[in-house]
Amino acid sequence: MSSFPNQMVSRTDKEKDDFRFCKNTINSIIDNTGTSNFEEEFKVLFDAYDGSLTKVDYNHITNPLNTENSKYTRFPAKLRNYNILKPVIDLLLGEKPNRNYNYMVKVNNTDSKSIRDEMFMKAMRQYFQQKLINEFAKMGIDIMQGEQPLPEVEAFQQDFNTNYRDSRAIQGQEVINVLEDELKLSEKFQEGFFDYLVTGHVYSHKYPRHKNVTYEIIPGGELYYPDYVSEKFIQDMPWVYRKSFSTLSQILDKFYDVLSEEDINKIKYTLREEGIGGTGAYALRDMNELIPVYHVTWKSMRKIGFLTYYDEYGIEQEMQVSEDYPVSDEETIEWRWVNESWEGYRIGDKDDGLFLLMQPCPVQMRKMDSLSECVLPYNGRRYLKGASSSVSAISIGIPYQILYNIIHYQIESAIVKNKGKIALLDYGMIPRQYGWDDDRFMYSASVFGFAFVDSTAENPKQERINFSNNTVLDLSMGEFINTGFNLLVAIKQEWEDSFGINRQRKGNVMASDKVGSTERAVFQSSVMTEELFRKYEEFESLEVTGLLNVAQVAWKDGKHGMYVTSNQQQVFYEIEPQSFALSEFGMFITNAGKEKTKLDTLKQLANMFAQNSGSPYTIAEILDAENFSTIKKVLKEFEEKQAAMEQQQQQAQIESQEKLEKIRIEDREDNQAFAAYQADLQRKHEIQLKLMDKVDNDPAEETDNSEEIEMKKHEDIMKLENKKIEVNKELKLKEIAAKKESDRMKNKRTI
Repeated sequence: MSSFPNQMVSRTDKEKDDFRFCKNTINSIIDNTGTSNFEEEFKVLFDAYDGSLTKVDYNHITNPLNTENSKYTRFPAKLRNYNILKPVIDLLLGEKPNRNYNYMVKVNNTDSKSIRDEMFMKAMRQYFQQKLINEFAKMGIDIMQGEQPLPEVEAFQQDFNTNYRDSRAIQGQEVINVLEDELKLSEKFQEGFFDYLVTGHVYSHKYPRHKNVTYEIIPGGELYYPDYVSEKFIQDMPWVYRKSFSTLSQILDKFYDVLSEEDINKIKYTLREEGIGGTGAYALRDMNELIPVYHVTWKSMRKIGFLTYYDEYGIEQEMQVSEDYPVSDEETIEWRWVNESWEGYRIGDKDDGLFLLMQPCPVQMRKMDSLSECVLPYNGRRYLKGASSSVSAISIGIPYQILYNIIHYQIESAIVKNKGKIALLDYGMIPRQYGWDDDRFMYSASVFGFAFVDSTAENPKQERINFSNNTVLDLSMGEFINTGFNLLVAIKQEWEDSFGINRQRKGNVMASDKVGSTERAVFQSSVMTEELFRKYEEFESLEVTGLLNVAQVAWKDGKHGMYVTSNQQQVFYEIEPQSFALSEFGMFITNAGKEKTKLDTLKQLANMFAQNSGSPYTIAEILDAENFSTIKKVLKEFEEKQAAMEQQQQQAQIESQEKLEKIRIEDREDNQAFAAYQADLQRKHEIQLKLMDKVDNDPAEETDNSEEIEMKKHEDIMKLENKKIEVNKELKLKEIAAKKESDRMKNKRTI
């Protein structure tokens, strides 16, 4: 085994002699024996989940005599696996997609506060400009800009503080949506959660390749790292390497842009030893032959300098420079060593195999306030921090599975032994002198339930057989079998209880269970598994942050395209390269357990919401929402629309009341005018009557116009009647219009 080279070496020394230093480092890490690889252990755990038996665990049952003679290990029962582990794992896997949580991107750049203050001042300027426009509009001054309603200044400031987000954070959130669509992150995280439940380990690899972001969940048996380092996450290890197997065509697909013709020929041919003397010859590989490919990553060191100088104003300044910076006599530099993650590939098992891509990792994932902190492109988490062996749900359940199978084996063996009651009869009692033989006697006993005996039969000592000496053996195993089945139920229940899985959580609710007790049982059950989910979701959060950093390198020239959201909407995006590449992103993730509880509670209230005149579309949005923040946004928009509608209704009601009052005033004026008109007609009518009476009393004064007066009187009466009809009709129409307006306002308030 080669020793691990000292990493305090300059970049030039690492690359000279065809990267000899890097090759030695790669060979040293591969040859290092202190690795934590659990390939065999993982195989046992996956077999246990699949229901495969490890027969060595049952040797004390199937071979109690510990004999090597196979004929003494044959028993009248067969050992079978009755899987009680898989349902628990599948239940947790099924719950994982229903745990709704939000990835909230935040920007950690030092200029975030100044940008926020600038945006706040801009928003306040726009607020007061609009307020001035509204004042001009009230004064009747038209300045060619529309009037808009504004909240109070305190409410506006509070709304800004609540909803403000840095544009870079919004862009980072957009990148997450794009990555979810392109990489199918939900499916890969589900795959990783399965590995985490079964083996207690989850491993991943994220990398920029050909201007794309690549991400995959790594099988546990392929990753190696030092077992003496108790880091929470694998990316913080001093070194990690992956050993996988690929065909020649797969290697060409992955490294086509860096492989030369000489490199391809080196892969195609391999040295095969021939004869005892060790002479060898190169032979062409089989195209389907699997070739080992090692990807080694480690934390090396690089030297950086801090140059102190004076600017044109005589002010002292400091600048970071690389190790090859030419230092002049007038300059002062302080040199420091910092960590830097490196990588390299080795194709083949030999130390002189083909080495490729020996370089600093493209994504260092540094923080702006820490120049030395960096991580490796491989990441992962173990169920227990610093555990050198797997601790997982399956490893905890295997002892219960073994005991469960043993009890089934014993029950099957007991069923075979269960013969019921057997009567012991004297062989001489068979009435042979009457032509009976053994077969006829057994047949009669089996078919009819009785058999005849010879009461005169004698034993070999010429003594009469005594019937009272016959006995009955009870070979029934029913009680043991019943006890065994009860024991099976107890073992399964103990295994599920150890992981917090009760019958209510599995949906097994009895008619006697009350709603409150069922909800309490489900809550207590979820509390026991919450820590398991929390640890894995912490790994997910770190992965999403890492993928953002990888995207900054892969999409350094920008990216645009289209993706489809969960509600089947098409979204077009464009990633601006400069601001995105220079951002330092962080991740805030909501607690998925609390988020799911709040979400379920609010969805249960949707029925009550519907009964209280809730909008059907709003209810559909609530039921379709995948996180609590979306529901709050939907409800806020609904409340704003409801408030605006109520304000419109109040305004319309005021206008309607004003219209009704105007109609009443007009009615009163019409009635008064009609009464005056009617009184005038009545007065004229009375005058005409007096004139007619005078003519009747004094015939000498009768004139030729008496017929004309009579016609005038008739016309006045008809006008009066027509005016009455017209006024009544107008009053009726106004009454109908007022009633329609009142009904319209009532219906609007109901909607």
